Amino acid sequence: MGSARAVSYLATLQRVQVMTTREAEASLREQETPVSPAWLDFHDRYAGYIEPMGQDIAIWGLIHREPTFLEAGKVSVDHIVPPDEEEWYVVCADVHPSYQYELDSKGEFFGKARSFDVKVERNALIAAFNTKGRSRLLLNELNDPAFAEQVERSIKSRLEEAASDQFSQYYLSEKYLVRVDTKTGKFVYGWERA
Repeated sequence: MGSARAVSYLATLQRVQVMTTREAEASLREQETPVSPAWLDFHDRYAGYIEPMGQDIAIWGLIHREPTFLEAGKVSVDHIVPPDEEEWYVVCADVHPSYQYELDSKGEFFGKARSFDVKVERNALIAAFNTKGRSRLLLNELNDPAFAEQVERSIKSRLEEAASDQFSQYYLSEKYLVRVDTKTGKFVYGWERA
């Protein structure tokens, strides 16, 4: 189920009872949509975990008895037809739709992570960094060439592979945790330990 850090992170989250994977599969079949093995695997492993998100929360899972943002007892599926092939997406958490918690039929986390496992690894990495003392969020500071060079020297060759993929790369040192856009190679944001 991921790295030891991810397992430790999951152990810190509250987990509530949700509807079963069998019920999620039945909902998909009733809607005459594909039943992606990646979706069912996600639900088996992560359904019911509550992810704190500032003032909000996300309750992971495909199907919920009493959701806030979804239809009760029904998996929310979206179907789009791009020019070359059709694609299916499933909502994977009871959370405000603006967060775009969706998995495609291959299990990719809505253009943000190769899989939900990678998303969990990222959450775990950030939580572990921020629990080891005070830190501050870095945004505009990373646009300063001198500061960015200092950070680059600190993180050089310290890629966190479990949290990195074709979308983002995460680097960790004693002082910094930063996210780099894989395509552009530019800093997106990070944290500095105080």
